[in-house]
Amino acid sequence: MAGFTGAINFKSNGFTQAQKNKILKNFQAFHKTYDLIQDDNIFICTYSKNNCSLSLKKNKSLTLFYGRIDNITELRKLLSIDEKYNCAEIIDKGLEDIGDEFIERIKGAFVFWSLDLKSKSFLAVKDHMGQKPLFYSYEDSLLLFSTDIKQVVDLNASKLKLNKKRVLFFLTYLCGPVGQTFFEKIFRLPARKKLYVSKKGCRDQKYLHFLNTNKIESQNETIKKFEEALENAITSIPFKNKVGSKLSGGLDSSSISGFLLSKNSKEKVKLFSGVYDLNFKELNDVNEYEYIKSFEKYHDCETNYVRFNKFEELNPFLYGLNDYEPNFIMSRYFDIKFLVEAKKNNIEKIFDGFDGDSVISYGKGYLLDLGKNLRLKQLFNEKKLLESKGFIKKIHPIKFFYRYVIVPNVPSFFINFINNLRGHKKTQLVNYNLFTKAVRNKYKFKDIRKEVGDHDSNYIDSQEVHRRVLEWPLWEYILDSVHEDSQKLDIEEVYPFLNRDVMEIALSSAPTLKLNRGTTRYLLRESAKKVLPREIYKRSSKSNLAPPIDKYFSIMKKNKDYLDLIIGDDSPLNGLVDKHKILQMYEIDSKKDNQYLTCLINLAIWMKKFGFKWQK
Repeated sequence: MAGFTGAINFKSNGFTQAQKNKILKNFQAFHKTYDLIQDDNIFICTYSKNNCSLSLKKNKSLTLFYGRIDNITELRKLLSIDEKYNCAEIIDKGLEDIGDEFIERIKGAFVFWSLDLKSKSFLAVKDHMGQKPLFYSYEDSLLLFSTDIKQVVDLNASKLKLNKKRVLFFLTYLCGPVGQTFFEKIFRLPARKKLYVSKKGCRDQKYLHFLNTNKIESQNETIKKFEEALENAITSIPFKNKVGSKLSGGLDSSSISGFLLSKNSKEKVKLFSGVYDLNFKELNDVNEYEYIKSFEKYHDCETNYVRFNKFEELNPFLYGLNDYEPNFIMSRYFDIKFLVEAKKNNIEKIFDGFDGDSVISYGKGYLLDLGKNLRLKQLFNEKKLLESKGFIKKIHPIKFFYRYVIVPNVPSFFINFINNLRGHKKTQLVNYNLFTKAVRNKYKFKDIRKEVGDHDSNYIDSQEVHRRVLEWPLWEYILDSVHEDSQKLDIEEVYPFLNRDVMEIALSSAPTLKLNRGTTRYLLRESAKKVLPREIYKRSSKSNLAPPIDKYFSIMKKNKDYLDLIIGDDSPLNGLVDKHKILQMYEIDSKKDNQYLTCLINLAIWMKKFGFKWQK
């Protein structure tokens, strides 16, 4: 386990003995080994010297860092310091010399906090994507904070309350409200934000915004710059003995694995590929042997197959009883088994292609740009090339014209009218309508939608869409969940596509580097060309984990598994969702309902664990 937990009492009389005993008991309950710092007003516990570092200046400041700094050499040069300074000391020095402006210069996967011992003011900061978690509560001048939500929850065990607003957002949009957890008065620090706490109270403030301004560079210059950034994001990560990499045969994982092998011996890079040995015809086309074998041949290496040969392994609810927040990741079983296999092979770090699909945009939004500006010849030429290369299915010209020319050029009310006639509703509205009438009367969809930032628009410039995708708050919820699973096995997951330089170059690149003459994700293909076999470089499809989980849900619904938990007389969800509509989901067995049922069942498991009920 890695991370830290702390408690600060901003009252002058400090902790009572009862508070001290409770905090110490909680530390000991979860972790066998830890380092402890304590004073009259402060309790700090750290769990890993590898990922945590400390800076203590007597009677001046206390700084604790958890995670990784990617531009550490640059920061040391900026501050004129040598390699003896650890990450926490670099943070402390930067804040002292430059002030809060230094925060934006830090790139990496991290969370840190700094306490001014004189003023007793507290500053916490999270990286640009929220790759490391931080949870906190602040009541009656007592600040509790931790990278592990269990610590904050258990220290508040006597006064836990269900955050109903978070539940409603979870079932409607998955994410939001920003910074809230499923517990009232327990919060998570959002990505790109800094948190200030003093005896006067607490507030957070955004310190970084992604910019989508195109830089005036040639395509070749941008590709070269991106290649250097991606290669550095992969090969600069230090490890002791050997490192793991997930290899699906797709563009993202193959690029990462290829760059790793280009800089390290094959003995030091352990590849892991998931395959299904289940006797279901629906899974015949899921395995990626063709592309994995092409990668092995190109790099003269071998992968380790992570085999799924038991149907029950696909159950996404096996881990719910250990969760301190409801989980929504349908393919969670997949990542957990990879972590288990990595642990067996003594892997300390494993590389993952999350979320290359969003960082390196497919570029199809550029088709809307062309249609909006009535560049019809270029638009239909891209259509022809995309279809011929297999990046999109063939679509009738009239349907294509409507989607990419009519829709972005007419008022929203007209498109909404057409969609209503066709019976097309937003997924989020469909989810919302599953609530009971009493819930819908109290909590209006328009209010939820407004707070999430879901604006009704037929057309948004593709560059702006790309920026909004990267700032989508759902990413950090996913990262918090994955972090919790990986830390149980003391493995660090590394996401090169979430490297800040990689993201900023991808975002600022021209649309024609995302979609180029009928080829999607052109920027990544060209940047990683030297480490990719032709089969993967030219690949127009991507791996699909949906069929296994869809098969699981189909059998689950047939057997009525978990149905009593979510609509039975003793269900904690009574009064929240329409029982008749949920029963219909089980009877109809539509794939589109599986994500909602994942959320609903995990929510019920979690609420039952903590004794919460929607209706008291």
